[in-house]
Amino acid sequence: MSLSLLKPLEAHGHANVDVIEALFRTYGKLGMVNEVAESRAKILRGRATRAAKARGMDRPIQNLLRALAGLEEMQMAAPLAATMRLTELMAHEDGQAALLEASEIVFAEHPDTILMIYVRAVALARADRIDEAAALVQTATAGVTARRTGTLAQERARRAMLTHLANVWRVVDAIARDKMAWAVGGSEGDAADAPDGTDGKAEKEGESDSDDEGGVDAPIEQEALLQGRRQNRYLAACRRRFQTAPDTREKLVAIRDMLRQGLRRMPAYHEAYATARKAYLAVREEWTPMLVGEGDVDPDRIGEDGGLRTVRLLIQVLQLARELDMAPDQALVEASLLRYGAVPEARTVAWTIAAVLMDGDPDQHLAATTLIVEAAGAPQRPHEVRDLFAWAARARRHDLAQAYFETAPEPMRRSYAAIHYAKILQREGQFNRALQLLRNVAGTVLGTPKAFCPFRHWGLMRRIAELEFLTESAKWFRTVPQPQQPEGVVMLAPRNAGQLTKYPMAVLLELKKQGWAVIPLVEGVLPAEPTGDPRIDQFIGCMLQDLRLDPARSEAFKPIRGFSPRIDKGELTWGDIDLSQPLWEEGAINRRRYNVDFTCPSLQKFLGRLVEWTRLYGTVLHNADKTLGRMKMRAGTMVPLQARLPDAVVRFYCEQKGDPDMFFCLHASNGYENYFANFSRSFSTKCGMRNVTANPELRTASFPIPAEFRAWYDSRKLGGPGMLDRVRDTTRVRRSTRTTAEPPADAIACIERVHAWKAQGGKVACAFGKVVCDMAAPTDGGPAHKNLKDWLNHTIESVRDSNTLLLIKPHPHELRNEIATFLTEYMTDLIEVDLPDNVIITGQDWFDIAELEELIDLGLLYNGTTAVELGLMNIPAVLCADFAATDYPIGHVAPTSRRHYRQLVRFEVEAKVAPDLAQRAAAWIHYMSGDEVTIPYRYHARPLTNKVTTPPRWFEEDITAYLRRGDPNVERLARRIIDPPTTPSRAAKPRRRAAAKTASPPARARTRTVPARRKAIPLAE
Repeated sequence: MSLSLLKPLEAHGHANVDVIEALFRTYGKLGMVNEVAESRAKILRGRATRAAKARGMDRPIQNLLRALAGLEEMQMAAPLAATMRLTELMAHEDGQAALLEASEIVFAEHPDTILMIYVRAVALARADRIDEAAALVQTATAGVTARRTGTLAQERARRAMLTHLANVWRVVDAIARDKMAWAVGGSEGDAADAPDGTDGKAEKEGESDSDDEGGVDAPIEQEALLQGRRQNRYLAACRRRFQTAPDTREKLVAIRDMLRQGLRRMPAYHEAYATARKAYLAVREEWTPMLVGEGDVDPDRIGEDGGLRTVRLLIQVLQLARELDMAPDQALVEASLLRYGAVPEARTVAWTIAAVLMDGDPDQHLAATTLIVEAAGAPQRPHEVRDLFAWAARARRHDLAQAYFETAPEPMRRSYAAIHYAKILQREGQFNRALQLLRNVAGTVLGTPKAFCPFRHWGLMRRIAELEFLTESAKWFRTVPQPQQPEGVVMLAPRNAGQLTKYPMAVLLELKKQGWAVIPLVEGVLPAEPTGDPRIDQFIGCMLQDLRLDPARSEAFKPIRGFSPRIDKGELTWGDIDLSQPLWEEGAINRRRYNVDFTCPSLQKFLGRLVEWTRLYGTVLHNADKTLGRMKMRAGTMVPLQARLPDAVVRFYCEQKGDPDMFFCLHASNGYENYFANFSRSFSTKCGMRNVTANPELRTASFPIPAEFRAWYDSRKLGGPGMLDRVRDTTRVRRSTRTTAEPPADAIACIERVHAWKAQGGKVACAFGKVVCDMAAPTDGGPAHKNLKDWLNHTIESVRDSNTLLLIKPHPHELRNEIATFLTEYMTDLIEVDLPDNVIITGQDWFDIAELEELIDLGLLYNGTTAVELGLMNIPAVLCADFAATDYPIGHVAPTSRRHYRQLVRFEVEAKVAPDLAQRAAAWIHYMSGDEVTIPYRYHARPLTNKVTTPPRWFEEDITAYLRRGDPNVERLARRIIDPPTTPSRAAKPRRRAAAKTASPPARARTRTVPARRKAIPLAE
């Protein structure tokens, strides 16, 4: 009996499904299973391909999903065009609504396919239905967990499905994190219980390590514990997995998982590393027999698989040894791997050995691994191909990768094995080729049921979005040619697409129009466009993505001296340049807290990478200064994050060694819009640009130069009352998370106490808090205090036994994750002194600023825009951070010493403010909301908050309009770079604050002290 009856049905996408299924059942009973499967798969592939070509947003998408789900149920590969179309729908906003609707219908028909669970969960999560997405995955997990299996194959399939579902949950939680939310199963967890960085050892009641003994070992449960910051319970689950693991490989996987960090950081990971080290040492005797000493390797040790299992296990060990700083074991394993790689019988692992060794230390292992790969011959298997490209990327053997890729079979070229070749293409500036390759890879991953991993596919979609942005950026960037005899040079060093979005790229195009060369220092982010002058062109792409100078040019760069990181102490210096504050800033932002534990092993590795970027950046900067100086070429280096690493090294170097006219730091920033928009929009529509070498008093380019503001205000003084009337309601904008019109009961009780205090002749001061982990200042401290923590505790001590009632008002943004981003420490956690009876800590949402107008007599601020709002209400304030009076030059008080501050807080000395304080505050708002400081600019999406709302993208209508007719605002921003500063060339010096004579010892309990002034050290040999 033949299948000829199916031929007519194959030709029609609308063939009756019931008829087809009946025929399949009939033929299946007759033993023609393979023919039935192939014929059915052919029909489904045809449907999927047709649906992929149809660009409608309803029925075609349903057909696409049905066909792909059917192919997965048969464990058959899907057509590439169909899976690429589905990837496109999942990745872009314009397909999300249609996919959300279609997936609901098809998921009901195919609820057990991992593809539909993944697609439906992503569609729900991206539509802000996070709880539904997580519940869907958890329901599916419960069903698979309860499923009974009769054979070993069925049990393996069940466990594989559970792993897939855990990965779908990871994707849902990653989307939730981007939206600054929690997936179901997440909570404030251990982090809230552990403000001192103890990894949450103080468990909540009923949540001991012994809880949930049965279910916590499931992959999704462990993932929920990790991402929910339930660190103690997560480590307990890892320990149980380690103890019950059937073999060494699984034990090593459990150890690796002990070291994983969630998307929302914990204060510290000492316990995780201690647990992993203990387990690592316990399993050491199981892998040491696999090591080989000097001499020939016994072929019997290789095994029938060519040594693949042995080498992969040793690589697991090596990666753990590197992470746990087990240097002796690392050396032993690396030596053994080199010996395995030299054995002809182990050719199938040669590329794997070469790749993993180069990943550790390219300079040390380049020669030895080159010998291994030259003897290995052409790769044949997918893992060999993947490792070939990985090795070639690290060894800079792009020629070898290119030669193989051009002759490789088509299935290999679009498999996941080619992922590292996309990296090579990007580094060479072939953004479009890299993009097309990754689209093919993502489609192949999605359409191969036996190899599909949801989290891998999600990662590919994110990379595709980044490469789309880089491709578009390269296209627009090339529309203006690089000048061949430049009048000046602007250097920049974005390391990836996300960082590139922080730069005003239309301004870079304008600079090229004006005859200035734009030099990207890091390869693979912007096109390499030479000027024709080798002295300048040597800096184009000289910094490699793998954190080193291009070997072909490195000999031309003199190494720097005096670069001294002491990360465990929170210190980083380069000669007499002190970068310890930016180092703290990075640690605080990473751990979402003020008190940073610099001894945490995982934080040291994170900061160590940034420190090495800083060293590399400093090397290029110093050499560029000398080279361009000899050419008498004006040069600015543009940075978006001048208070963080590695960008901060540019500001500090240029302040100390540069020149405001000839070699200077340019700070490019978003406009200060959040205050005015109150976080009502996602993207910035303004840009700030300043030469901060000429204006070192500025904390950021988005704030005014005080002299310019005063001149602007003086010319408009007569209009001051009118400006005040127009902005008086600014203080009434709701910025807290309170949803009720009336304050809560505790706030009402506080108000009553304030009235009673004042009725008895007392005074009321209010200390306004900050989100503690983001100072955004290149240096910290003020004339009376060393830092925020010192200020807070000194304020409390200052009012003790006084007639001052002190309110401490934490910042309302502490409760808004899209701004504060999952804090692990809050303002009140910085208080180390006993609270006297005359101090009240208010809730974050008790009062908006306007509700305090009748309650307080004096505002106390470290720094913050509250200074302006208090000014509008004619309430005097004391501004305590060095940069506060510069940010808000409206006439408030700055303390001159610790003693002076105490007198102000106790109302022993009057806080004398400008007589026209309210009008100055109103003028500041007008000045900042206009285009005097920050200038209208959009062009590409620059997020206003930490919330990730979309992949990076250009606004095509903006950039095409600029290229047609220009933009006066872009020209104004460019003039701030091109025009020489108005200050004398070398008059601008970095602000140097003398330590207050009465200052107490350092109060910042973050395991670092500011290093004493050292004797100047030459920065280069």
